[in-house]
Amino acid sequence: PCRQSFIYIFFLLSMCCEAILDLKEYSKKALCGALWCGIGFIILAEQLYAGSKYNFKIMYISGAFMLLYMVYIYAFKNPKGKKAFLVFLCFATAIIECTINMEATGLGTTGRTYYVNDNSAVNNVTDYAAANDTSCYRIEKTSGLRTKNDAAWHNYKSISTFSSTANCGMTELYKLLGMEGSTNAYGFRGSTLVTSSLFGVKYFLGNKLLTESSLLKYYYGHNGEFLYENKYVLPVGFMVPSDINTVWETSSAYNVFDNQNYFLEGTTGLKNVLVKSYEFKSEPDVIFSPLINGHMYLYPQNKTVDSITVSINGTTTSYSGLDNADYSLDIGYVQTSDTIEVYANSAMNLLVYSLDTQKFESAMSTLKTCSLNVTKHTDTKISGTVNATNDGTLFLSIPFDKGWTVKIDGKKVDTFAIKDALLGVKVGVGTHNVDM
Repeated sequence: PCRQSFIYIFFLLSMCCEAILDLKEYSKKALCGALWCGIGFIILAEQLYAGSKYNFKIMYISGAFMLLYMVYIYAFKNPKGKKAFLVFLCFATAIIECTINMEATGLGTTGRTYYVNDNSAVNNVTDYAAANDTSCYRIEKTSGLRTKNDAAWHNYKSISTFSSTANCGMTELYKLLGMEGSTNAYGFRGSTLVTSSLFGVKYFLGNKLLTESSLLKYYYGHNGEFLYENKYVLPVGFMVPSDINTVWETSSAYNVFDNQNYFLEGTTGLKNVLVKSYEFKSEPDVIFSPLINGHMYLYPQNKTVDSITVSINGTTTSYSGLDNADYSLDIGYVQTSDTIEVYANSAMNLLVYSLDTQKFESAMSTLKTCSLNVTKHTDTKISGTVNATNDGTLFLSIPFDKGWTVKIDGKKVDTFAIKDALLGVKVGVGTHNVDM
């Protein structure tokens, strides 16, 4: 039930209307040819879709209705036919067909109650954060997501969006980093603490309790909604090397964790902040223990796997819809004493990575050293100061758009796209005022 289907339906009804108006002009030969074309299409559809998407009976029922309509058409063309009765009979048959079709192929709907039952609690925790934290930050839902535009719904800043005009550069970058990306959306799902910090996500919001660590702390909760603080989040802007597009190697040939590691290596010199623990290529069911204490992430490289179940010390969590997406799975903070089992219905080609806490803290501290100190921010303007110890690029976790005007010390400067996705500005050594 999306906008494309409405356009298709409009054209289909227009064609049918023309056919009905000209019905008496069609010969029996032409009608017979149209019928056999329709039957041929039904047979083709059965070969392509029956059994996987639709029950084969649906195809036969469609063919039966097609024959029935053709009987009505022949009767309608008969001068002795009762036109009013035939129109009524045709209308009644169409209602029956639509009812059967809706039952067999229709999509379910979700009631309004489901969408609004957490509004009060979510607004309470986001309002609490806004009242106690005046810095420029973002919030993302880790559970209880209702739509891809929950941020707009609840009026908090995030890095996720669903839009027909979604930035394709952002989508491609998200996918390279193991996050959710598609033709008309990109989102937080699949994020690690590295990407969360990189994109300025300071608070994690959800209806499930998370395991705390030195990197992630409980902040506030109300009526089943909980807020956790990312302790090493980066500001909206920070200094990186001038040739960031070169030193940050990204490629679909690398795995999603390597693409994150290469960013930190290119900007801080620290290698393997995300540490490869295991790789299970052909096993559908694996059991292991973490090699280090830390936040752990999984990435199933076999894209035919639809769902994966993860059990940590007997507590299970299922992840579904993976065959229609391509993102990593955050299974939380784990310790070497934990027993983890991961299983699916076929070989997962599973990558298992852990976050090296000490290296991560060091990398974030290095990037914060020369970061943008935001002094004023609105939905369309940001002002602040940055102290650059070397000539470089001010990396802004804001989607690149030519509409942005950036001034350094009151002078308008050129902007450019970092990885065809994010806003970048060249900045010389020294302390500068930044307005955008």
